[in-house]
Amino acid sequence: MVRRLIIPAILPLLMGISSTPASSHGFRILYSFCSQNGCPDGYSPGPLAQDASGDLYGATSGGGANGTGTIFELKPVSGGTYAFSNLFSLCNAHGCGAFPVGSLVIDKSGDLYGAMSTGGAHYVGQLFELIPGGHPTQWTYQDIYDFCSVSKECPDGGNPYSGLTYAGAAYGMLYDGKSSLFGTASEGGTSNDGGVVYELTPAGSGWIEQPIYQFCAQDPCSDGNRPYAPVSVDGAGNLYGTTYFGGIGGVYGAGVVFELSPGGSSWSENVLHQFCSAHDCTDGLAPLGGVTEDTKGTLFGVTPSGGNSCNINGNNSCGIAYRLAPKGTDYMSKTLHVFCSAPKCADGALPEFAPVVAPDGLVFGTTLTEGSTKNIDDGAGTLFELNRSKLSILHTFCKKANCVDGNSPNNLIRDSHGNLFGSAGGGGAYNRGIIFEYAP
Repeated sequence: MVRRLIIPAILPLLMGISSTPASSHGFRILYSFCSQNGCPDGYSPGPLAQDASGDLYGATSGGGANGTGTIFELKPVSGGTYAFSNLFSLCNAHGCGAFPVGSLVIDKSGDLYGAMSTGGAHYVGQLFELIPGGHPTQWTYQDIYDFCSVSKECPDGGNPYSGLTYAGAAYGMLYDGKSSLFGTASEGGTSNDGGVVYELTPAGSGWIEQPIYQFCAQDPCSDGNRPYAPVSVDGAGNLYGTTYFGGIGGVYGAGVVFELSPGGSSWSENVLHQFCSAHDCTDGLAPLGGVTEDTKGTLFGVTPSGGNSCNINGNNSCGIAYRLAPKGTDYMSKTLHVFCSAPKCADGALPEFAPVVAPDGLVFGTTLTEGSTKNIDDGAGTLFELNRSKLSILHTFCKKANCVDGNSPNNLIRDSHGNLFGSAGGGGAYNRGIIFEYAP
């Protein structure tokens, strides 16, 4: 049975301009959250999305007019600065979604689409569309789907912990507003409550949600269990993702990487890798992020555990970066880096988010904790680059006094110029999170 968590949700606005000077390269802060009493601009930002004009969009899980989060925009203006706009404060009434998760989807009309992990009509999550009006701060929130709408057993899924995606997203294309959106829900489904991958399709004036795969369908969950991460879509329409549990070890195994392939009116699953298949889980375990595909069909990802290289709070494995390369009908797994293998964990630990892969093959990502700074005990995180198996640290968070440069970074996006953008859930001038850029 899906958990029914009753958590408030959000509604209104604020404008500001970042005074951070432009820089030609390196790390810089674009915005620090909670710049006013009560945090009307929100706090604890999540992952970002970018439109064709370079505007950045995201959501916060707290603050705003109702204390339950915001949807925001950062627009580039003259001199390399960014103007911040609070587009919408999420509501806290019954039926509203709560705790936005994952990146937003942007369509060609400028509409935004996203997911809430809780709340909604049945308290287990909601999908929404935010529609711009005639004024930059006049947006209309539309509930497009409430999970667990089919029955009390929630075969349609519940409690999503990731956002939506679509065909073409991996290639920088905006959503056309007409084709299907895809996502995961961590719970629900008819197969032992193992979670689902779902398809969301526009239909007239509404939307139709359909689970296309229900995990734990193979006893004992060898096909995966609990998909917390988003899926990605390749050029042929296949979906790739990970589950936190399942695989080797059954229901509470170390997780899998999976592929879903369309065929007529149904989808078939193929498990590409079962984690902890190597001795001491040196191939990783319990992935929280999804995978990213390069132009050759190779998949890249990270796990926050596995690797057997450190000891933080009693945990003797601090995560790995890996790749899965197609070889015939199989995929060959290779560990690219074991985190916390550098002295004092200078290379970071606990990577959670799928990396970004550049056209030249370089891989960029973040770790949630560690990095060798004077604040090492706080575990601030790192921004890293992988060139094949060689890891370089581009930035160590909390390097400045009072962590004004942020801590606990989320996932990254990359623009056509090679600039990286991301958010950090903590730190900043007001200790409530930041938006940052790293220019090569």
